[in-house]
Amino acid sequence: MMNRALLLVLAGAAVLCGSATAAYTALKDDTVNVSTVCVPVEENDRDRAGLAAHLAVVTVDQTLKVAARDGYHESLSRIRLVENLKGTLPAALEVTQTVDRSSAGALVAAADYGQPLLPGHRYVIGIYQHPGPTPDVWLSTQADGDRLDTVRTHWKDAIAHQNPPRSHPHCNDVVTPATTAS
Repeated sequence: MMNRALLLVLAGAAVLCGSATAAYTALKDDTVNVSTVCVPVEENDRDRAGLAAHLAVVTVDQTLKVAARDGYHESLSRIRLVENLKGTLPAALEVTQTVDRSSAGALVAAADYGQPLLPGHRYVIGIYQHPGPTPDVWLSTQADGDRLDTVRTHWKDAIAHQNPPRSHPHCNDVVTPATTAS
């Protein structure tokens, strides 16, 4: 019993010393850096249109591979441009998308990533940044057949009335210099 109490006291002292050392190291140059991760607001499609660097109507030609990666699945697809709605994508490119697999092994939507891109189907897709070698699709809405005109009109309206990118109002992602004593 005495050994356990002594170990707890020593562990507490070690934590206190470690915290003090970390605080001294962080504060010794008179600068305090406070950082949090603020995610952009995506309450509606006007928010999503404001966040997207590229929105386009595309047709999926082929799923090249689906690979497990860090606890999720990522598909690599070859797509063909039908129409640029915002930004300028090339006529054909390869894109990645976070997806899940059903118990039967079929691709299904991953949370907040839209519908999985399946060969032979048409979609409106959103890409945050200028496409690199394989840009990531974070938004997809199926636009096959009769849905194409409705989906295209919806996204053109969202682009025309897009909201500027913004962080959640309760997020305070700041870097604050410390005040120095005079």
